[in-house]
This record gives sequence, C-alpha cells and structure tokens, in this order.
Amino acid sequence: MASFRALALMSSHPDRLEAARMQIRHEAEVAAPRLPLLRASVLESLRLWATTPMILRETTREVEFEHGVMPKGTSVLIFAPFFHRDERHLDYAHRFAPEVWDHDRGPEEWPLIPFSGGPGICPGRHLVLLLTSNFLGEILRQRNIDMLSHSLQPGNLPALLNNFSLKFQLSQR
Repeated sequence: MASFRALALMSSHPDRLEAARMQIRHEAEVAAPRLPLLRASVLESLRLWATTPMILRETTREVEFEHGVMPKGTSVLIFAPFFHRDERHLDYAHRFAPEVWDHDRGPEEWPLIPFSGGPGICPGRHLVLLLTSNFLGEILRQRNIDMLSHSLQPGNLPALLNNFSLKFQLSQR
C-alpha cells in the first residue's frame, strides 16, 4: 500500500520524481543504496494515508487536563490522521512534503507516527523502508511512469486514497 501510494505521489510531482532519479543514478554503484528521497516519500505516503490509523496505548501515569485528571492505566486510542493532517500545527498537512523527514523520523516538534511509536513501534520499519525504497528505485530507474487513475493535486491531497484503484502506465526509459 505504501509503495503504490508513494509511486502515485512521485508520479504527481515531476520535480520530486526527477530528484529521485538523480539520487538513483548517484547511488547506482553503492552496494546498499539508501535512496533518502524515496524513503521519505514512503514515509510521506504513510503520513498522508496511514495504513494503521488507530493506535491503542495505556497511560503510565496520571495526566492532568484543564477539566480533570486521567488516571494511570487508562486506555487511550490515538487517531494518527488527527496528528498527521493537523493544519493548525503543520503547514504541509495536506501536501506532499518529503523534506520533513530526517533520518527516518518526522519533525521533533510534532508527533508523526507512520510506524507507531514507543514500545509498540513496528519492528520491521527499517526493513519496510529498505525494501520499498529499493523497489521504487528499480521501477523509476528502468521505466517512465504515468498515473492513469487519479490526479493528485499538489497542495491539496485527498484525505483518503484507495491504493486498489491506482493504475499506472510504465514505458521504456
């Protein structure tokens, strides 16, 4: 899901697509290419369209709010899209912004949790980023890509994106 959505984002942003191709060419001889723009694009696809939108946690101490106290041991449901698309705190809430990802993390000032976080963080997150970025790198290295099914408008990306409806046309480079 993340790969298809990242491919849709890249195909809708020609400047980022060309920058990714430059990174692919630059790292062509590297044994284990890092491909930071493609990794960031996968993270962005997960920020924009979370594959795990709800995360369940338990408070480890009392939490004081304006209208009361939440006791230690309270179950809390975290709705990731609330944070990932919060336009009050993120000027890039509804646009493709891979530049916000630094070393597989989001900005320190606001919680972005594409692979969950804390004790429940996805143990396969590094493997996912390695495989998806190299998968996308091979496609973009070998083929031109056009998205046939959607038009993702830069600056106002939809709240939902059905990865099963994405259709691409690949042609020889």
